[in-house]
Amino acid sequence: MSTSQEAPALIQYACERCKTQFVLPPSSRKLKLTGKFKALGMGLGRTFKLHEGLGTGIDTARRQLLAKMDDEAYQSFVQSFRFCHECRQFVCNDCWSTSRRSCLTCVAKSMTGTVRPRAPFVPTGPQIPRPVITPVVPRRGRMRRDLALVALALAIVLVSLEAGILLVNATGGTANASPTPTAEGTPIPSDSSTASSTDNNVAVGPSPSATDTPFPTDSPTPEPTFTPSLPPGVTPSPRPLPTITCNGSSSSVSVTSAQSVSCSWTNAWFGTSTKTWYRDSVSNGSSAYWSSLPAGNHTIHLNAVQNGSSLNSNYINVNVSVAPVPTPTPVGATPTPSPAPTSPPPPAITCNGSTSLSITTADSVSCSWGNTWGGSPSQTWYLDSSPDASSWSSLPAGDHTVYLHAGLDGSYQNSNTVSIHVSVPVTPPPVPTITCNGSTSLDITTTDAVSCSWDNTWGGSPTQTWYLDGSPDASSWSSLPAGDHTVYLHAGLDGSYQDSNTVSIHVS
Repeated sequence: MSTSQEAPALIQYACERCKTQFVLPPSSRKLKLTGKFKALGMGLGRTFKLHEGLGTGIDTARRQLLAKMDDEAYQSFVQSFRFCHECRQFVCNDCWSTSRRSCLTCVAKSMTGTVRPRAPFVPTGPQIPRPVITPVVPRRGRMRRDLALVALALAIVLVSLEAGILLVNATGGTANASPTPTAEGTPIPSDSSTASSTDNNVAVGPSPSATDTPFPTDSPTPEPTFTPSLPPGVTPSPRPLPTITCNGSSSSVSVTSAQSVSCSWTNAWFGTSTKTWYRDSVSNGSSAYWSSLPAGNHTIHLNAVQNGSSLNSNYINVNVSVAPVPTPTPVGATPTPSPAPTSPPPPAITCNGSTSLSITTADSVSCSWGNTWGGSPSQTWYLDSSPDASSWSSLPAGDHTVYLHAGLDGSYQNSNTVSIHVSVPVTPPPVPTITCNGSTSLDITTTDAVSCSWDNTWGGSPTQTWYLDGSPDASSWSSLPAGDHTVYLHAGLDGSYQDSNTVSIHVS
């Protein structure tokens, strides 16, 4: 073994038989780009797992990778030499006999019979020392490197967020570019050509271009209307205009100042809506009843709002004349008594042909009134004291009341009240299956005992009544008379009853 300071190699070895020199190549001691990324990943892993500093973790990973490179170089050297135990020399692979496990010189001597005696207490062989690796001197500037890595990570996060925001804006802009249909079928301009007023929530048209006339024109400004927006992809279903009636008429009514006016609307929107009644554009709240009106011409209409959609009903003209003043009776004359006003009888209504119902939630209800007043009286149906329709496909479980408010020529009457009890339909339980002595058919003698049972699959605590030959009896017998007998069970739970299968017993 020889060393040389001028040679670029770390250590030089020579075969002691053929004098061929072998050089242990020095480690490059420098990581490539992939090695640097691998050291960065290992350093981050040590930071999260072992709670080390980021710089310390990267330096430890780098030293491990460099030590692995040095070990690979050393292992390549070790595999190039063999140690001969006969002559105690290191030889190369070309001077080594694999079959004899000794160098070629010793092999030749053994074949000629000339063998040098082996000295006593000769060791088996020297240990091949591993080259000592110079420890890496920690470099300065660790703080700057850590800051650079943190800055790089923040830059990656910011770029990712910016790309996500741009993608969301691009997707939203594409979705909002198409016009959204309104409840009346009129498309709403997209956001690119309209602006939303913050104070009045009024849609403002596109801004005028440079060629438009900035001066106001004589054409009237259209009144802004509220148009509810719908989610993209949802086709609106247009709601019909509300149609109201007052005193049974949908166009005009003539009354006196002493008579009242009652209006109603049959809700065809299928849902809860906010109703506001107006007389001469003055709100009357949710009340559609006026006990007396001043003489003159008036208009009544309804404003209904549902899910942000507001619609006005038809307008009804009400002509109110002055009530006639009774003529005074002369002094000394006998006053002629005026006939007492006759009120029509209260309406008598029925629901499903009865004045009291007990149905389930799956049953429909239809109420009617055989008009005995004549003419065309106004009819307002009430379900649980709220105006509603006169028929329903289903009602919620519970107790309900229905009555009719009818009016004719200024006279109004409430009908009788129909009580409706709605319950949830009960599904009958399955048929019980019983056995006697573990079988559904027996052939026994008069000395044999019989015991019948049922494995309760209903749950709860059902009532059980056993029948022997059609008569209530027990479920077990120490003996039965000779002949043919039948046994079955009558069980009930929550008002539902079922008969079980029949067990035939032949007693001989």
